[in-house]
Amino acid sequence: LCRLVCPLTIAKQWYQRRVRGKTEKVKNNLNPVFGTSIDIPYIFEKQTFCKVVVVDDDSDGVSSSADNLGEAEFTLGQAVSKKTLEVELVHRRWGPKGSCQISASHTTVTKELVTLQFEGSHLDKKDTFGKSDPFYEIYRMTGGHEALVKRSEVVYNNLNPRWRQVEMTSSQLCGCDDETKIKIKVYDYDEASAPDLIGECTTTLKEKKKKKKK
Repeated sequence: LCRLVCPLTIAKQWYQRRVRGKTEKVKNNLNPVFGTSIDIPYIFEKQTFCKVVVVDDDSDGVSSSADNLGEAEFTLGQAVSKKTLEVELVHRRWGPKGSCQISASHTTVTKELVTLQFEGSHLDKKDTFGKSDPFYEIYRMTGGHEALVKRSEVVYNNLNPRWRQVEMTSSQLCGCDDETKIKIKVYDYDEASAPDLIGECTTTLKEKKKKKKK
């Protein structure tokens, strides 16, 4: 999982820091894509220092164990201006240890809630001794890059799944722009290996609203 921390003072004094948020834990994956977004107040005239810390979390709910895999410093302005910022992860003792891509966007506060309900029908069978264990991911397409917005729960051994209804703001889904492309990918979950892609499609919130009116 990833933790995002910021110093409590304007200067980069990391011994006085605040954890602004953390992602979910992605199991058994050396190329994880995290779906949890972290909100940070952005003031254009102020330089906000940030640090991303990636850890291997082996906690079992009772004990706590997390090994540092690497960390990187950046400014919030860098992330917002580039939209997708790639930083080198450096371990405190062992040096460079991979990289991390940070997708950032400047969003406005909105009260518009979007309710989404997804169902699958006659999905491809991916498991040798079963059907498929499908879940979906929603990506916001910005500047040729994909930013993960939501990852659903897994529906086990089912080719016609109906996932739980979810709610999010239009700001989270498409940056308050109804014409922003949204990509939906459906995968077959495998505990011991990377998920298999079942299929994907692209749409916009504007298209979904039109179909609902009909």
